Amino acid sequence: TKFYFAKDDDRGYIDSLDFRVGAVHLEWEFHPEWIDVARVNLDQPLPPGGSVTIETPFFVKIPEMFSRLGHTGNHYEISQWYPKPAVYDRDGWHPMPYLNMGEFYSEFGSFDVRITLPREYVIMATGDLPEGDPEYAFLDSLVTVTAEYYALKTGNGDPDKKARKKWLKKTKKREFSDPGQGPTKTLHFHQERVHDFAWFADKRYLVQTGILRVEDSTRAITLWALYLPKFVDSWEQSIEYIHDAADWYGQWYGTYPYQHVSAVSGDMAAGGGMEYPNITVISTGGKSKEMLEFVIMHEVGHNWHYGIFGYDERLHPWLDEGLNSYSNIRYWYAKYGEATGGQFSMGLPGGLSRVMKTPFTLRSVSQFVANVSVGTRDDQPLDGRTSSFKPMNYGTMVYRKTSVVFDFLEHYLGAEGNQAAWDAFSETWSFAHPGPADLRAAFERAAGEDLSWLFDDLIGSTKRLDYGVSDLVPRGSEVGVTVTNFGEVQAPVEVATLNKRGEVLSAKWLPGFSGSQTIIFNGEGVASATTDPGRYAPDVKRSNDHLPLLHIGDVYLQKPALRFLLSAPEPDRTRLFFAPAFWASGYNGVTPGLVFYHGVAPPIKNRFYTALFYDFRNARPVGRTALTLKRYRVLGTDELSGQLAYTDYQGRNETRVTLQAKFRERVVAAPYWRVTLQAARYSLKPAAFDTLFWDTGRINSTSLEVYYYDNTLNIWRYGLSGQVRLVSGLLDGNRSAVSGATAELEGSLRFKLGYKKYLQVRGWGGSILSGQNELPKQYKFWLSGGLDPDFNDPTVVNRTGSGAIPAYRRYYIPEGPGLRSPNFTLPGPLAWGINLSLDGVLPGPLSAFVDLAGTDPDDGKNQWETYFDAGLALKFGPLHIDLPLYDNWSEGSERQLKNRWRLTFELPAAPF
Repeated sequence: TKFYFAKDDDRGYIDSLDFRVGAVHLEWEFHPEWIDVARVNLDQPLPPGGSVTIETPFFVKIPEMFSRLGHTGNHYEISQWYPKPAVYDRDGWHPMPYLNMGEFYSEFGSFDVRITLPREYVIMATGDLPEGDPEYAFLDSLVTVTAEYYALKTGNGDPDKKARKKWLKKTKKREFSDPGQGPTKTLHFHQERVHDFAWFADKRYLVQTGILRVEDSTRAITLWALYLPKFVDSWEQSIEYIHDAADWYGQWYGTYPYQHVSAVSGDMAAGGGMEYPNITVISTGGKSKEMLEFVIMHEVGHNWHYGIFGYDERLHPWLDEGLNSYSNIRYWYAKYGEATGGQFSMGLPGGLSRVMKTPFTLRSVSQFVANVSVGTRDDQPLDGRTSSFKPMNYGTMVYRKTSVVFDFLEHYLGAEGNQAAWDAFSETWSFAHPGPADLRAAFERAAGEDLSWLFDDLIGSTKRLDYGVSDLVPRGSEVGVTVTNFGEVQAPVEVATLNKRGEVLSAKWLPGFSGSQTIIFNGEGVASATTDPGRYAPDVKRSNDHLPLLHIGDVYLQKPALRFLLSAPEPDRTRLFFAPAFWASGYNGVTPGLVFYHGVAPPIKNRFYTALFYDFRNARPVGRTALTLKRYRVLGTDELSGQLAYTDYQGRNETRVTLQAKFRERVVAAPYWRVTLQAARYSLKPAAFDTLFWDTGRINSTSLEVYYYDNTLNIWRYGLSGQVRLVSGLLDGNRSAVSGATAELEGSLRFKLGYKKYLQVRGWGGSILSGQNELPKQYKFWLSGGLDPDFNDPTVVNRTGSGAIPAYRRYYIPEGPGLRSPNFTLPGPLAWGINLSLDGVLPGPLSAFVDLAGTDPDDGKNQWETYFDAGLALKFGPLHIDLPLYDNWSEGSERQLKNRWRLTFELPAAPF
């Protein structure tokens, strides 16, 4: 949508095309469906083995940065910029438009390119500089300049932060000529056997260089790292990352055939990094050197997958991104060692992963991510077209599941057998556009067996691999381990016996099978057994892999483990996590405590949560506990969940039962239907609530809500909901029994007016069906937002009516008619409201709003009262400060802005 709403001056285009063979101009036309694909008609047929030279001029207008070609100010990233011939292979022509996902399938060729640009620009591109001595001297001078920064250290060898900050400030103030002014230079680049040509230029680039020696050190490959000053600290070891990636990949998939490999920092809008022959552009990596190494390593690896091999990424994306992601696992463990578990903190700050006892590993991260869609049964076959993958599956399936599958294959074949297969594949298929069948043939020859379980089942289908140990029987000096195939894939399975400490005593491989098989082991010291002891297999259910290490007679129990915050998966443990926490409310004050939880990682099936706090103001413990059970794809639903929760906090005792069903098409996130049935019993303390708006006592609330949501178009998204609620109880004061019923309808629409500019419309209508005079006040339709009577909004922390931001007086909850200016009029049995807001149109964080609402005050006059307000809002992320500038009911001091401002905090959906 950034491109959709862009001005014509900010968009790019290519024109002036004039295809010809010699002096003969050729007829050509655009593709009937794709505006960036054309067909050229030769003046005479081209026979097999023949050749023809086709030429054309072309003019490119460089756009703003919308995807991967463009500029940000005077920073240039030039890719996808010339008429590129489609691939003609054994399957025919492959015309295709450019896409963010599944970027390309391109033909190998020779590139001879001359680029003229202002002399002060630092440029790096595909190809070598045959006459490049002056430019190499310029780059070397920048290497010296860059080294000055890293040489600024204190007496004890630590970075001199003050001196480095001064150096950077001076560097950023360098003066350059205006565009189009000053002397220029023309650089000649040349490269053979590559499928693309890209170049990057910036005046501010800092430069590092290095050497990679290959083929018994007889050939030197030059390494370049170019990056903007703002990345100078995170890119300090970038040459090491480039060197190690090119070195390891060269050992596994064939020596790097070109003379240089480079990485540059960029500003592209699509993806964290992007590969091109000889050069990769990195747009993310943050402040974590570990994450930068991962991205550089991944993108440099694309020089093989798909660069040298030239896969059809559009037709088989797993060959490209998947095999490259598998190679990332190889890299991490080869460099950092199996002994450390290939520790990978996922960019967590301050070594947090080491504090959490069990380190994250690249293997376990991939296993976890790959199993998320499998757990919800939203997965798709790996061998699908790029366009067939839903966005939620492209990463989990193409990248992660492929990496897990081939990591398992490597473990099964062994390091030597696996490398023999890759050597045969590389020797045959470099620069030759191999497909899945060619890769399969190489591995089956190396393995000497049929690998249908991998290529047909794990890659070609969504069949599930699930082995587990179902029995452990002592037999004298031996022990029989019974393994059961609970899944649909008959892959080889590794079985191991364990001692009391969980260490592997002996391991054996079984060929794939269905049903159950028993394998005999030496029984000395055996306390348990497991399948897949190294956790390599793409097993979808780890909890049945092993017989737990603790047992009482014939009853086996999983060993419990207490973990801080989070940890890598531990399938042989029942883990309870904990973390220090505090909360604050108007009634309880600041309450420190601990949170204990189990089942936080998606896909959530069973979740337990307990928060224990101490309320110093009232000298008593408080908290909340909840148990959630969720299942996927059952009884015609997408998700079916139930929750039982108890809360003693914020002046209420609450017991709640919630049943929820979600319906949607498989694989897609929206549109969806959600049906929620909730029953709750509250005991509310008068001191904790503003009694102008709340009735306290014992209250029962049962509600049924049906909600529909659709965001399938980027331009707009909308939601529709209907709710009925039954309320009864025994109120404080006269201890009277009350009951009532309400009904509500609500619709919301967000329409995109421009890039990051939105019109939001909300319409609401409600009726008190019965009990207008008995219904507790918090369930009536108050005009200025709502009261969250069923405590569904965790951001409401003060319902007492006093203090800085009490609910309803200062804190705005978008419920009911939704007037944003405070209105304390007691509502009638019928009410309606329309709310409009305009976001991103006014300068900075300002947003404008208008509200219109009405109610029928049950006074016998049958006359509607109508209310109107308008104003501005300051929006800082989820924090909104509403500033009503006008309403048609306030008088006197109530008209002053200081008495009208209100606060909203829109809590984003929790990731778990």
